[in-house]
Amino acid sequence: MKYICVCFIFIGTLMGAGFVSGRECVVFFADTGFWGALTAGVVSALGALAFMSLGSNAENNLLPGRAYVIKSVITLQTALFLTASFALGEALGQNLFGATGGGIITAPASLVLSKSPEKVFKYVTAATVPFAAALAIAVSVKNGWKTDMGSVTFSVLPAGYAAMNVLIPAMTVSRYADRFSFWGKCFTALLIALFTTLVICLFLLAVRGAEDKMLPAVENASAAGLKIPMVAALALGSVTSAAAALKTGCKKSGMRPFVTTAAALTASSLGLKFIVGCLYPVMSLIALALLILAVVRAVINFKSPCKKECDLI
Repeated sequence: MKYICVCFIFIGTLMGAGFVSGRECVVFFADTGFWGALTAGVVSALGALAFMSLGSNAENNLLPGRAYVIKSVITLQTALFLTASFALGEALGQNLFGATGGGIITAPASLVLSKSPEKVFKYVTAATVPFAAALAIAVSVKNGWKTDMGSVTFSVLPAGYAAMNVLIPAMTVSRYADRFSFWGKCFTALLIALFTTLVICLFLLAVRGAEDKMLPAVENASAAGLKIPMVAALALGSVTSAAAALKTGCKKSGMRPFVTTAAALTASSLGLKFIVGCLYPVMSLIALALLILAVVRAVINFKSPCKKECDLI
């Protein structure tokens, strides 16, 4: 049960508002179908396993002797991620309700969840996954259960999507899997691969027929009479992913989480279009660099005990 819980925390952190709305599924997976979902699941699992292998203080183990560099980069990534999350919350509020204030609501809600007791954060984040998945199934069933998930073409987009988004979920679960055995971490990574693939496939089914809409999952949910639950899942996904970013990039208590949130909320006023065009590429490069570094460091750490054992024989 503990392995499934950690797996769901990973996916609950991965599923932001962009994913639950269905927009990201259309952009990154509509042309690749099941194989694209599987690719993203495998990349996510490898990233999670790498960070779980480094332990709860992964930022100190990524670059021994230069931990301050990694911590600074992670703080920057957190601020950029929160800026994008709050800007997306604002855009969704305007699109769904024709009102401003979506970012202003998301920011304090994320801060409250990040400061809540650890059990509350874990269970709220983990519960997001079955809730959103059940909604995706219900929407698909009510709209005729169209099982075609798109054409099967090769694309690097699914792997790129996973690499761009895996950093914060992987660092989040590294805290909860710290006491797992090596095989326990491998099993957790396997569950992450399977359930990430499943959730992506379910949302691919849920957005069928509304791919040209801004919020395809919400559009189909409205047609099925499930708009309010889907909007609730969307809001929950936005808050849990932002809260995880705060817990990852602002581990120290004091004013740092509040200052980071305020700065990100202010920067989000630049608008979603500017942020997607300018900040997303930067976020992608940072996440990819840290992911590669984590994999390399995990391999080195794995080989070191093996070498010592060989020397003793």
